[in-house]
Amino acid sequence: MKPGRFILIAAMFFIDVRVRAEDSHKEASCWGKRIPCAIQATEHKREYRNGDFVLVLGAGSIAQQRDEKTIQLVEGKFYVEIDKPVIFKTPYASISCESVCTALITRALTGVTVKSLAGEWNIQRLGEKKNYSLSSGLQLSIGEVETSGVAQMDFPQSLPFAPTVMEWSKLFPGTVELFKSDVARFRLDWKEAVESASQVHEQAASRAIASYEAGLAKEEARRKSVAKEEAAMRELFRRKNNIDP
Repeated sequence: MKPGRFILIAAMFFIDVRVRAEDSHKEASCWGKRIPCAIQATEHKREYRNGDFVLVLGAGSIAQQRDEKTIQLVEGKFYVEIDKPVIFKTPYASISCESVCTALITRALTGVTVKSLAGEWNIQRLGEKKNYSLSSGLQLSIGEVETSGVAQMDFPQSLPFAPTVMEWSKLFPGTVELFKSDVARFRLDWKEAVESASQVHEQAASRAIASYEAGLAKEEARRKSVAKEEAAMRELFRRKNNIDP
């Protein structure tokens, strides 16, 4: 399917979802009034705003605002737009952005997946102090905690374009025109991410092959050394015992 036609279909789907969910967008009684504040979307998505900060919960999703800069993602699918430091917490990783960022975040029972739609996200998995950067067009999944105390984490991957846009359309809080504009901008980022991820994977594969070949060479050198040493020992034994070869 051509990209332009797909975007049009996604936009039409977005209109249908938004119209059906329009009446369900009621602010939680505590949102913006007191902290902590637990919020939940039941049968339809729900949208929460605080200035330029936007949080959209998919149907059945649950979150809790811990303080002015921290939101715990408990369960479900989330669309987030931020233009100030905010941290999204899960049992597997902390997700943050210091500037302007947009993302789709899925919080499941066994992990969390971040799909970067704009900006540079910082991911800190449980059990590790290092921050991992996630650029627009890439996704990263963090899973259950291993016996070492560190959460499992996949290698960053380029996003699948069509499924991502369809998921995005279900949660997008703006107009159809803005959605189409954002998707067009995202497509450029996505193309760069695909090329970048391809190069990174190729480099990783090259390193893995080189490491494997180095391992084989090392093992071969060790085998030859052992064989040479054993031959020398046999020769010494023969000489000491006057045994003809």
